[in-house]
Amino acid sequence: MKRFGQYDKAKESKKQKLLKEIEDRKLPYLTPKDVQFEQLSKAKYPKLYLRQASCVPQEIHQKVQQGLTMLQDYLGPAADESNITSIKGRDPALWHVGLKVAWDIATPGLAFPLRPGDCYFMLDDLNTTHQHCVLSGMQPRFSSTHRVAECSSGTLDYIFRRCDVAMRNLRKDPLLGIPSLISLEPTYVRQTEEIHNEVEFEWLRQFWFQGKRSAKASDWWFGPMAVLENSWRKMEQMTKLLLCEIDEAEWSSERKHQVVSCLLPFLEERQELRKSWMTRCQSRLANSLPVDEQPECRPHWCSGDPDMPLPFDLEEIISLLRNQLVSADGDIRS
Repeated sequence: MKRFGQYDKAKESKKQKLLKEIEDRKLPYLTPKDVQFEQLSKAKYPKLYLRQASCVPQEIHQKVQQGLTMLQDYLGPAADESNITSIKGRDPALWHVGLKVAWDIATPGLAFPLRPGDCYFMLDDLNTTHQHCVLSGMQPRFSSTHRVAECSSGTLDYIFRRCDVAMRNLRKDPLLGIPSLISLEPTYVRQTEEIHNEVEFEWLRQFWFQGKRSAKASDWWFGPMAVLENSWRKMEQMTKLLLCEIDEAEWSSERKHQVVSCLLPFLEERQELRKSWMTRCQSRLANSLPVDEQPECRPHWCSGDPDMPLPFDLEEIISLLRNQLVSADGDIRS
């Protein structure tokens, strides 16, 4: 998982500044009808490659059609979009792919028409440097996304395995049922807290930010997310157990300094990212969506919630750990 450093804070600050500048204005974009379209496409968007349906082998069309027919049978008929009104600059009857330079409100975006059977390729690092979306037309249509990806991480099996790794450091007394940590070594602390943050910010919050909308198509992901949230709650408990050990254990200054130095950066990152996600969920853009499509800030809980081992706001805990770190550092030097 990427660390939330100065670069990430500067990037987030730039995003918020641009969102304030945009306010309710629409971003400029060009279509093939515009004279500057071809020039801008070559200059700013050369890594988007369009391929017309006639250039795609018929065998591929047939396989895709069979798959989409099966999907349609499962999901039911598509919604009627016949009430789309005229949109200035592009033909609302046609589907388009919209593309723009990431977080650039000066350079116009482009809207490429997508006729049935057309496909487009985002080459090299285009998905990192640009933002894109599909603009629906009047005719209901199924579409599919295919990625060429390295799959050793980022899959459901991967994150389940990561959770299993974290759970190996948690045990329960067979008679009393009281949980405790097997090892307090920094290696295990670092591993568990890293997985803890990965599950919360790369999976749970990502899902619930758009979960209400995806549920309209399928509720399949709610099962895996419930499993991940259960593992995440156990990791919250593991952090609580570690904090209790730090407060109660008669450790040497060196030992306490070592463990606190390992734990503190993960809690600081967790605090910063929770603030960032709260801001996203409460943004003007998020609140402008229909109620049943607005993002949900989850996991979230109020102070004093008896079902949660730690508070949502970690500022007080972080402050105490920082003081303990300074104290332990002073003892070591003396």
